[in-house]
Amino acid sequence: MESKPEPKISILTFNILAPCYKEIQEGRRTESEFPKIWKERMNKVIKFATESKPDIICLQEVWFEEKCLSIIEKNSKKYKMLKFKRTYKKQDGIMILVNSETLVIKKSWELPFNDAGNRVALGCLVSLKENEKIQFIVVTTHLTFPHHEFDVKMRLEQIKKTINWMEKLDSKEIPLILTGDFNGFEDNVFEYVFSQNFLCSFKEVNNRFQIVTHFNHLSQELPVDFIFYRNYSELKEKELKENELKENELKEKELKENELKENESKEKESKENQKIKLIPIKSNVLPENINDNKFPTQKDYQLSDHRPIKSFFKFDFF
Repeated sequence: MESKPEPKISILTFNILAPCYKEIQEGRRTESEFPKIWKERMNKVIKFATESKPDIICLQEVWFEEKCLSIIEKNSKKYKMLKFKRTYKKQDGIMILVNSETLVIKKSWELPFNDAGNRVALGCLVSLKENEKIQFIVVTTHLTFPHHEFDVKMRLEQIKKTINWMEKLDSKEIPLILTGDFNGFEDNVFEYVFSQNFLCSFKEVNNRFQIVTHFNHLSQELPVDFIFYRNYSELKEKELKENELKENELKEKELKENELKENESKEKESKENQKIKLIPIKSNVLPENINDNKFPTQKDYQLSDHRPIKSFFKFDFF
């Protein structure tokens, strides 16, 4: 009898460079003024994002112009769309596309930061279609660029709000995945993310951070796009098991005759209370055939000023 394949998921994050922000003609005009050009690029962008059939696609800098949203919808028919526009008069926002063939959306949430950056976060609780007991939360965001000291402080508040919010989204002790364009690297935002026990999927798989995912307006080549994840605290689980062991030893002295019965009961309870753990098994900057330690030339890559990252995870139980 053949065993069932091990359940896995793939997640892609991509800042697709909104046409209203893409400068052309030496910054005098934006791509949004040329419908033929931006429509052609957006079609290519979404086709590229969906062609490898990720289970979840997280997009940043989505232009909320109706014709642009229609292009995304047309090219992602197998996906359920969640979207959230930035606050005030901003033209862009963020989006999560969930593959309806493999996943089920249980809940979704929106978080406006209500700050000067008019930034937002978007999240959802999903389960595997083949096993709805396997659930996890995915959140995407796009943090403010650190132009000034004020922005640096605001970015830290944005990530604190996001993680605090994520922890309150669902009472279950399930894995959390945080994706997006963090507009920075090795700063106070990253210190905070790692202090909250999140891990970087790319680093865990490849044992390095030395990648380039963005060519910014200052002509800097940086890693700013990430897929972080956090499992239920195994340290906490270890403490619970140690406490349980001590209690069992005391009970053994007092109620030795009931030992077998108690063990059977606990074994059953343990199986029912199994927790899910995410383990990254592959993570790449796309396209994979282009070197990831520098940003490609216009000749090799024209989709965006960012490159997407795609990570694969398997599930374990403890």
